[in-house]
Amino acid sequence: MMSYAYWNESDTKEQNVAPTFAIVKFIGANKPLLLLLLAISAELLVPILIWKTPLPGIARWLGDIGLAIILVWTVGQMLVKDRVPAAALFLIGFTLISCTVAAFEGQAAAATTWGWWMMFKYPVTALFVYLQRDWPIDLAEWFYRLSILVLLAEVIIQIGQYLTGEVTGDNLAGTFGLHGVSPLVNFIFIVTSLAYGSWLVNGDWRRLGYVLFLGALSSTLGAMRIYYVCMPLLGVIAMLIHLIKGGRLQTLLMYIFLFSAIVPIFVFAYNTAVAAPRGQKSLQELLGENVNLEYLNTVRYDPIDGKYDLGRNFSVIYGWQSIQRDPITLLFGYGVGSRSNSISLGIVGAALEGSDYGAVSGTSILVLIQELGVAGLTLLCLVWAWIMSILWRCTNALAAPYVRILAYGLLIYTCGWPIWLWHSGAWRFPVSMMLYWALVGYVIHIYYHHIKDARSSLQLLPSEV
Repeated sequence: MMSYAYWNESDTKEQNVAPTFAIVKFIGANKPLLLLLLAISAELLVPILIWKTPLPGIARWLGDIGLAIILVWTVGQMLVKDRVPAAALFLIGFTLISCTVAAFEGQAAAATTWGWWMMFKYPVTALFVYLQRDWPIDLAEWFYRLSILVLLAEVIIQIGQYLTGEVTGDNLAGTFGLHGVSPLVNFIFIVTSLAYGSWLVNGDWRRLGYVLFLGALSSTLGAMRIYYVCMPLLGVIAMLIHLIKGGRLQTLLMYIFLFSAIVPIFVFAYNTAVAAPRGQKSLQELLGENVNLEYLNTVRYDPIDGKYDLGRNFSVIYGWQSIQRDPITLLFGYGVGSRSNSISLGIVGAALEGSDYGAVSGTSILVLIQELGVAGLTLLCLVWAWIMSILWRCTNALAAPYVRILAYGLLIYTCGWPIWLWHSGAWRFPVSMMLYWALVGYVIHIYYHHIKDARSSLQLLPSEV
């Protein structure tokens, strides 16, 4: 059975003949999927092209145009096939409630529409991918390898930028362009999670080591201090999964010893290549308690940009206090779009209009608190729990190794959502979010078809036989 990405030993020889050709042929025959890949490519390349070439700033809308077409196609498919997944019904119900709340706040319809788009344009890609009819068996491997190649390309570009005079910091971010280090490091976390997934499936510690090295090098060039904290955290999650799955403690301890060397190497590289040449504090000083509290818990005003920079802990406290206005606001927030804005479209949400700190959206956790309230956040946590439960079942039930790698990697990354939301505007990072939600849709698609065809010739794992 060739149409689905399951592991069937009788097909192995034929599939290994020209897997790349099969994927290219599949993409060429599925124009919507090609559109998704073009949208990701546009978001990956346009930032640096706008910065370094005469490409006009309006080109930044190319990714959104692609996603808008994907949204229309997805809705059309559901109508034509009379097939509405449960996730789509949930999305419709949530939209009705949140838009009603925003309307009672007196928010303009344009702001609500824009806020809905910013909130759901990437999760919609999961629906789009899920609704595809079938997938080639090598697509999971193709996505995994391509993500590593993109990371390698980013590091090479960063090195080129550094050698040509770009200083380490926010703008040394490869193709992610001006102030692009936060989107870049979030992409690194996704690739690192997938590499940990590969280690869990087949013990591929070499490739994991390459990815960790590339991530550390990229983070050093971009002065991404969060990598120092989150890379070991992802490793701890992977190791806990390893133990739960019955892995050998002796082997685990060996890997801990080997990869723990990454941390001091990164600290030395950061202090030597980043801090010392610029006369800045060492990483140890930056991570000191007093500096952290000052950095995380306060509001800073940038006179050059004329904007406030809200500390990450301050954002959580400010968002929570702002919805204490009344029980309805506490429960449902200010409605979708209330903390969204678009300078080019002249749109400002209701919560931003009443903010003391101007039209600054802040971190994703602040946006979600104010727009969704307690009820919305609870539903979001339930969605993540549902996704994680399916990913976990995929690691037990599917025998296709690269699909299991994706399932493990997505599971590890999903566990880190509280940190991604707290640290930055991760919910709105185009490349990372399109990749994450597309892969979630792909794995869920494979899982449900696996159950549907469980009695076919597809090979199950020994534990499922």
